[in-house]
Amino acid sequence: MIKDEARQERLNQVYGHLFAHFGIKSQVQFAEALHVQRTALSAAMNGNKAYLTKNLFIKICAAWPGVFNLDYLLTGEGELLDNGEKKQKEMPPSEQAANILEIYANRIRLLDDM
Repeated sequence: MIKDEARQERLNQVYGHLFAHFGIKSQVQFAEALHVQRTALSAAMNGNKAYLTKNLFIKICAAWPGVFNLDYLLTGEGELLDNGEKKQKEMPPSEQAANILEIYANRIRLLDDM
């Protein structure tokens, strides 16, 4: 197995953020949200380069629109969070809640379109 430790670290940062802020408490939940096999996600989280694909990071950004910075996930340049997420953290809690509801509404619409 060829490892990609840099992408592995960025994927684990995503998981940590989702764990802390979005209620994703297991790899099973994470895999279900991305519509990928848990074993494939586990391999990616363990650094297996074959599973740390551009497509995986695109799925992450699609599942949580406006949260993660795709350029950072792919290249390590920039910051983990998209500007929208950083701005949200600076908002009052009531506005943060409204934005989170909008993110989930968009996610539900994406799932309905599948």
